[in-house]
Amino acid sequence: MERKQELKVRWLPEESGTMQECFYAHSLYYDEQYIASRARALASQRVRFPAGKLEEALEAYCRQQTLTLSQEQRQSVLHIATERLSILTGGPGCGKTTTTRALVGLLQAMGRQVMLAAPTGRAAQRMSEVIGLEARTIHRLLEWDPGKGGFKRQEQDPLRTDVLLIDECSMLDVHLAASLFRAVPPQGQVVFIGDADQLPAVGAGNVLKDMIASGVVACQRLTKVFRQAGESLIISYAHQINQGLVPRIVSPFHQPRVWHEKKDCLFIDSEEATVQELRFISKVKRLAARSGQAEEQEADPYSQGSEIKIPDAFRHVDLDALVEARSYSQELREVLRRVHPWSSLHYGLSAVGMVETLYASVIPKYFGPDTEIQILSPMTKGSLGTHHLNQVIQEKVNPAGGGKAQLTVGGRVFRQGDRVLQKRNNYDLNVFNGDIGTVVGVDNEEMEVLVQFRTGSQVRQVCYDKSQLLELELVYAITIHKSQGSEFETIIIPIVTQHFGMLFRNLIYTAITRAKKQVVFVGTRKALALAVGRQNTAARQTGLAYLLQGKA
Repeated sequence: MERKQELKVRWLPEESGTMQECFYAHSLYYDEQYIASRARALASQRVRFPAGKLEEALEAYCRQQTLTLSQEQRQSVLHIATERLSILTGGPGCGKTTTTRALVGLLQAMGRQVMLAAPTGRAAQRMSEVIGLEARTIHRLLEWDPGKGGFKRQEQDPLRTDVLLIDECSMLDVHLAASLFRAVPPQGQVVFIGDADQLPAVGAGNVLKDMIASGVVACQRLTKVFRQAGESLIISYAHQINQGLVPRIVSPFHQPRVWHEKKDCLFIDSEEATVQELRFISKVKRLAARSGQAEEQEADPYSQGSEIKIPDAFRHVDLDALVEARSYSQELREVLRRVHPWSSLHYGLSAVGMVETLYASVIPKYFGPDTEIQILSPMTKGSLGTHHLNQVIQEKVNPAGGGKAQLTVGGRVFRQGDRVLQKRNNYDLNVFNGDIGTVVGVDNEEMEVLVQFRTGSQVRQVCYDKSQLLELELVYAITIHKSQGSEFETIIIPIVTQHFGMLFRNLIYTAITRAKKQVVFVGTRKALALAVGRQNTAARQTGLAYLLQGKA
């Protein structure tokens, strides 16, 4: 394949020190090489300012804005201002936003033109709000050209700015990062901002982490958690999780007052049946219903004559009580070997029922009916996966009827009032992966849906035809991966062992840091402990750090 020029080869070192032959797609090979070359060139240069002027301008800006910086933040701002390429990183509550505000204010005071961008629309909107300067998505910043099949902003027509600040850079893949570097003007500065401990990009590469690991790019790491942020349980627990510690999160069933106290992180112990448990319940119920038909019992793997063969895992089950159970939660209580004393099952709610109740009534009751609620699930499949939860929540909070129009495409129902997510970049419609909107109109005759998107103060409506509707999905529940770069007022995180394959520390760390005001875990503490204790050892195969060091 290499001879046919279908693949490129690069030799990279393994942990043992030996060199390994690595195969690349052409575009990935050259984009990674371009990033390394351009980043090394930028990192080797500095921006000169008159002696003492930076310190004076920073002090003046902070006085004017009544902004107080820690010594760590102050030094970070002054160092970044003089670097052509730099990184600002740190965990939640460590002051990245305040530091960025001060940096932008300082650069503008020094006569530098600043542009802001982020990978997603929600991240760009938040950046605009906290910095007080327009921020755009990277795709809109670079201006896609459908005719050429690429971005307009490249080496021949770079961005017209002195400084480019990019937020949420853990989401940058190799291709997008290379496009950014191509658009940087010859004398421009670039600042990457992000938390390298979050999930890596969905696409190829691990750009932010590799740039930090290389030691070539100047990196300012904020470590001090500020007192006000430290009082937030969300931030405190996020740091514990990142350190591999399992937080002791209070249960509202154990301490009901926490709803009134508005504690910002809660854990509701709950359960969902495993496939094995569901099959056992079904077999017992079916056998009980046809107990008088001996020939059918004989053919059943759980029956032997008139006796039921019980697998060892269910020897503890009271079959009579299971047969008499009249609800799923009752059935589940009977088959579980033990039920947590604070479990929602004692109140007739399984984990799915608990998520539904939180979303539709409990959170709106205690935090207001207009509270933004987002469910973040580790997976798409399963009873607590996004597919099933979206159906459940849609029917609960936006049911059919009442004159609301709806359209069914590909087995999915889009109903007026539904929240929806754009799943991929669509340059014709000018909507991009991660954009969230609301269905405001449905035309069944033309098979079209009208979606309203809001970015800051800008509101625009996009019309989707039948083929384009496949790019939309309901967004009452989304995967944690898709939540990257976004923040939501309140999030619900279902976490049970059915998600085993996805339960890793950086996944839960990313999820909890998406919340502005409130996090509610629903599931088992065993699953949480499992996730916190597991590092994702499937390290991404990248050569960027090695290339940045100039060794290849």
